[in-house]
Amino acid sequence: MQFEDISLQFPDDRRCFIKLLLDEVARHLQDDSVGTIGVNIFKSYSPNAPDTTLTVYETGGFRPQDTFGSTCEVAWENPSIQIVSRSTDYETARRTAENAYRSLISVTNETLKASSSDAGSFYLRIWAVQSPFRLGVDENERNLVACNFDVMKTLST
Repeated sequence: MQFEDISLQFPDDRRCFIKLLLDEVARHLQDDSVGTIGVNIFKSYSPNAPDTTLTVYETGGFRPQDTFGSTCEVAWENPSIQIVSRSTDYETARRTAENAYRSLISVTNETLKASSSDAGSFYLRIWAVQSPFRLGVDENERNLVACNFDVMKTLST
């Protein structure tokens, strides 16, 4: 499957949110040695090459949680993400998805940063919706293994 960069379809403020969410998650996966951003970890699209990739997609989420007081402000946002691992070899696709799964479900009360100079966002938790599962194959017969996650985090700045 080839996906276009969905961040280009949103207004500037929404694109910033998507970019930061995906950047923070991809950086966490890289820091956990799941892969390398731009080499085999990608955000919002999966390039045709290399054959073995891990891509992080934003998939929607739930309404934010507000604080109470004189003004109504968002305390937590609740986006969701999907990771899709791809490889010509099913075992490699499955192992990469499993490594990403273990890395992401370990995020509890932690600040994730898009870069070393970034302040980051505080992640209360990343929950797996299910274990990694076989999604099928792409148009080049490469195996796809996916997993969905719900996220609870502070607003990206």
